[in-house]
Amino acid sequence: MSKPTRRPAANQAQRTVKTSVLLDVETHVKLAALAAMRGVPMTTIMADAIAGVVSSMVVFDRAKTPKPVDSPFQGRESASENGDLAA
Repeated sequence: MSKPTRRPAANQAQRTVKTSVLLDVETHVKLAALAAMRGVPMTTIMADAIAGVVSSMVVFDRAKTPKPVDSPFQGRESASENGDLAA
């Protein structure tokens, strides 16, 4: 079998990745002007715009094994199992 080429998704708040985006000239000019007016790099404007678009998405990483959830009732028997029902 071949080795899987994808790795599980890492916490994106801890790292950044570089990507390329092709823009038409008019959009690039507007982006550059907006970045200049705000005094930030164009990358910041683009990252904020993309983050806004994908903010409603929910991504699950099924490769990780789920951690067991501690139940407040774990290890306790219910009153009905003990026969201690109040009448």
